[in-house]
Amino acid sequence: MTAGLVLRAALAARHALVGHHGLVARHAHVGHHVLAAAGRRLPTAWAAGGVAVLLVILLWLAFAVRDAWASHRRGGAPIAAAVALEPTHPRLNLGCGDHLLPGFVNLDRTRGWTFESGLRDFADGSVAAITISHALMYVREQDIPFVVSECHRVLRPGGVIRITEDDTENPTSLAFGGWRGEDPFVTLTSPAIVARWLARAGFEIHEVTEDTTLFPDRSLCQSVHRGPPHVFFLEGVRPAARAAIGS
Repeated sequence: MTAGLVLRAALAARHALVGHHGLVARHAHVGHHVLAAAGRRLPTAWAAGGVAVLLVILLWLAFAVRDAWASHRRGGAPIAAAVALEPTHPRLNLGCGDHLLPGFVNLDRTRGWTFESGLRDFADGSVAAITISHALMYVREQDIPFVVSECHRVLRPGGVIRITEDDTENPTSLAFGGWRGEDPFVTLTSPAIVARWLARAGFEIHEVTEDTTLFPDRSLCQSVHRGPPHVFFLEGVRPAARAAIGS
């Protein structure tokens, strides 16, 4: 009987975890099924060492939830589900490649997202911050205005976008004239070029260093591909909405 209780509760919990609901909803279903299974057999289970059985169930459930959360952090969940599990104003790591940032929604072409597809899963003014490192160099120049305008649209007033790219206009940079390594550039980038992109989209432009940022913490800072003078760091801030005249 004890083995039957464990099997029924485990199957119910697993079914709830892999159902078609979101992670939070799945947690609620797990609790319902486990308690129901335990409640129906409680007298027998208690007599047969039910305390140990319930501890095993709870331990298994804890590991299952942990694994589900880890899968989400690795990007295993669809974009919409990932957004639902982030804070009210999520942070985005766009064109992340294999450089995943904890606490961010990590998006990349290897994960089913492209810059050209936009940020339609995010409402206007819903994002706290965006970080992009060595990814805009692979976006066609004609697509840049749309990409930057999408970033401006989704950022809340006061939100920060941090861009880290090769300085292709600096003669001392290894990427002068454009990176021609294993993954050659598509579009030239430099502080002046990117500043123009951001300004046209309506951002306030701020020069920053490898270790400084306008964001409250350093979570946006990325430095995985060398540093100055080969790479530059630039941040844009979406201006706060101005009060209406006469208000």
